[in-house]
Amino acid sequence: MRDERMVVSLKPSRQMAEEPKIPAPQRAPRKNKRARVIASCAAAVVVGAAGWFAFSYVASTIGGSGSPQSAAAANTQNSAATVAAIVEKVGRLIELPKGETPTVATVSDPQKLHDQAFFLHAKAGDIVLLYTGAHEAYLYDPVQDKLVEVAPITTGQ
Repeated sequence: MRDERMVVSLKPSRQMAEEPKIPAPQRAPRKNKRARVIASCAAAVVVGAAGWFAFSYVASTIGGSGSPQSAAAANTQNSAATVAAIVEKVGRLIELPKGETPTVATVSDPQKLHDQAFFLHAKAGDIVLLYTGAHEAYLYDPVQDKLVEVAPITTGQ
């Protein structure tokens, strides 16, 4: 019998050698960690500066120290002084109830109020004084410095 041996070659065949080689994918270059830290710090500084300028602007607009408590206190003092001045002006025209501070409102849209008899002759900017304890309401025109209407207040209980 014949001795058959199998021959195995470790060399690549010509077909395999001719196939195109695919280059390995290249990694994107890594960004410098220091640059990211610097950019983050710069962004924090910009946001902080913008917040500080916004806070300063609001504080200067309100006219107080910028805190909500000081703004509320300033508005309360201002409104108390305004109410006192209005009561003094109206008090020169008619005898007002004593011992009660009125609720003061300004007419902004008289068209919405024309269906009510009390506001029939009201104009924008007129002032309403409501004395709930004395059950009286006064409509005052500060431009002409005159009383436009006086009426009793009825409350449904």
